[in-house]
Amino acid sequence: MYDAGMNIIVEDVPATVLDRLTEDARSRNVSVNETAVAILAKKYDVPRVPSHAKFEGKQTRQTILVSMPDELHRTLKVAAAAEQGSTMRGLIIQALAANYRLRVSAQRRPRTLTQ
Repeated sequence: MYDAGMNIIVEDVPATVLDRLTEDARSRNVSVNETAVAILAKKYDVPRVPSHAKFEGKQTRQTILVSMPDELHRTLKVAAAAEQGSTMRGLIIQALAANYRLRVSAQRRPRTLTQ
């Protein structure tokens, strides 16, 4: 049974990464989320059960929702905490970029204050 576990919204995904991720998902006929989680699980050596969700079309925003198993979420959280200045968002973008042999910056975004 597929374990969706935790969701992370990854905003401001570089267009080059998103385009490659989308094309990869299209070529496999699986969802963008499934493709991203497969890449992350492989990189962090975390077992998972594929969702088998089908490709639904090109992303219209530079945001992806990554639904991952709890173990992968914990692994990313620990990795981000261990690396000073790193975030889970940054690790996800860097892992996806590395998988496609792209060079991107996933620096922390400036915090905005809400009133």
